[in-house]
Amino acid sequence: MRPIETDSLYNDVYVRLCEKIKGDPQLSVLLEGVVFDYEPIDGLVPAGTPIALMHKPKLSVIPVSAQYEGQSSCGGELVLAYNVVLEGFHIRSSLRNKIAWRLLYLFKWLTIPISVDEVERAAICIPGVASWDFDGDKQTMSHTIPISFQFMAL
Repeated sequence: MRPIETDSLYNDVYVRLCEKIKGDPQLSVLLEGVVFDYEPIDGLVPAGTPIALMHKPKLSVIPVSAQYEGQSSCGGELVLAYNVVLEGFHIRSSLRNKIAWRLLYLFKWLTIPISVDEVERAAICIPGVASWDFDGDKQTMSHTIPISFQFMAL
């Protein structure tokens, strides 16, 4: 896999993350019948939410923030944050739990190479603290898994 170049960093990290989720064979079995909210346009801009029926569960990958503090005590690392959201699952769905566990396992070991000024570095993925939100009738729930990619000392 070629390293990501800096001129397309934000988009390339997003695309690689989505490709990794879609490419995991165990996860793809679990995601059968689940709408995956990701569609690149010409390989450049992630957009185009697929049309989903109200009763179909959905997995979304949402960019949240980018932080690059050159004068911080963290050594000038770049941190890109994303939320991976599972929504529309029944409150007692065991499938949602299986998907969430597989996603966390996948993120725990995920690295992405980046090339800055022809020097290759690796970014590590760090899963955050997940949260649950219930709908008004307490019939379905959303499960949000925050993750961040830390590119060390750019």
